[in-house]
Amino acid sequence: LLEKVNFSFTGKGVVGFIGDNGSGKSSLLKILAGVDEDFTGKFAWSGQPSIGFMPQEIMDRENLSGGQKKMEKLAQLIYGESHDILLLDEPDNHLDFDGKEWLANALEYFSGLVIMISHDRDFLDMNTEFTWLIESGGVRTFPFGYKKFSKIYLQERGYLERLYKKQVKEKK
Repeated sequence: LLEKVNFSFTGKGVVGFIGDNGSGKSSLLKILAGVDEDFTGKFAWSGQPSIGFMPQEIMDRENLSGGQKKMEKLAQLIYGESHDILLLDEPDNHLDFDGKEWLANALEYFSGLVIMISHDRDFLDMNTEFTWLIESGGVRTFPFGYKKFSKIYLQERGYLERLYKKQVKEKK
């Protein structure tokens, strides 16, 4: 899925981690969390941060709904444990409007780095300060939230499309 991924990040805040389905977002998050050690290559955190990880699906507590399981796990990670970094795989999935509002407030409370995968563009618009995009087997980092990213990315794609058409025309 991913090849020769090389990037660095310094700071705190909420990173929106986006890309096509099957592009490797969850796999990379598991590697960063130390959950998946079956990969070639290496990565390193600066220092020894405490990392909290929430997978896409939470299997324990069968008597709770998907949204309740997510909120319980998020509350534990954000308020109950002392982490420097949170890696959250679709934390807004299964949450209703009130749950998403609660999560947005909780993310504001957290003082460390949050790397969050989400497919809810409105949620990303309102809650991210940085954007990471998996594209063409690599990761591109942007120093702004999803709202600004989406505008700039559309402009970039339009420019590349015009450039491609121009090159095809010149070859004829």
